[in-house]
Amino acid sequence: MIIDVVIPSKDRLPLLTQCIASVAAASREVQAGLEVRILILLSNCDESAAEELRVLASSLHPRTEVYGSVEGHSPAQARNLLLPKVTGDWVFFLDDDAQVPNLLFSKFVELTRLYPDADIMGGPNLTPLHSSLFQVAAGRVLASRFGSGPCATRYGSKPLVKWNCSELHLTSCNLFVRCSVAAKIQFPEQLVSNEENWVLQDLEDSDCRFLFHSSLAVWHSRRKDFRSFIRQIFTYGIGRGQSNRRWPRTFQWPLALPSLSILLSLFALTTGIGSSLFLVYAIALIFSTLRIGRQSGAVVAGLAGLLFPAVHIAYGVGLMRGWIRNG
Repeated sequence: MIIDVVIPSKDRLPLLTQCIASVAAASREVQAGLEVRILILLSNCDESAAEELRVLASSLHPRTEVYGSVEGHSPAQARNLLLPKVTGDWVFFLDDDAQVPNLLFSKFVELTRLYPDADIMGGPNLTPLHSSLFQVAAGRVLASRFGSGPCATRYGSKPLVKWNCSELHLTSCNLFVRCSVAAKIQFPEQLVSNEENWVLQDLEDSDCRFLFHSSLAVWHSRRKDFRSFIRQIFTYGIGRGQSNRRWPRTFQWPLALPSLSILLSLFALTTGIGSSLFLVYAIALIFSTLRIGRQSGAVVAGLAGLLFPAVHIAYGVGLMRGWIRNG
């Protein structure tokens, strides 16, 4: 079996180096008969920078191919450029700020035996252990049902196996796709974010089999500060809104309700309905914050309590923008 690891990258060499090193370490833990090849598109760089990365990457993992581009490609564009170079049995989409555990590929091989009909597999992306308190709080908010609704499984560490799951459970920062299926993929380059939701929905419509398994977890760096994190959530909302507009059946009340509730309550706070919505939201906020406090302590809980409403407002505004317009 051959796994081609596809990594788009731009202006994040230290994180990319850690990512390559983790893939190299995991590839050494697998049994004979499995080969892991890394394909990287380094955007926004000249040829000398790409050559420096080739030398560094080859020292970490000999079967690494680095392609450089002076253009600032989006992740969707970079993946589309790399996909024709895939020749293995499976393609593994990975972000440059993610790191894989040593046993990831061994667990993946085992799951291909247990679920031979699976076309697409993935697992959660977890907050790294060395993260700052803010990053831990951001990760806890994402992993909370109150914070992310049905998408919370993408960020949680609880044991979970979900056969025939949906695109709500999977992300392109940690996604195994059978190459015969990957050959049909074209990531939509016009989107601000969440391009994998479009691709996975198309594959779901074509009767591909999905598997979410919590043992296929990777470590994924969270944004380092409030501004960049909220900006990320805003773009998530735009991407989800665009998906809802294309496929109305993908609208999920549990995903949208907290955002819409706080926005409606803020606009209509002086009315009875607005006050009731705000009260319900406040109770859910307090409950979720206290739950995080029991898990991670008072400081992280305090940060999470501030992040929850900011996340819901940013996501809600982005969601409505995605419903109305492109990008």
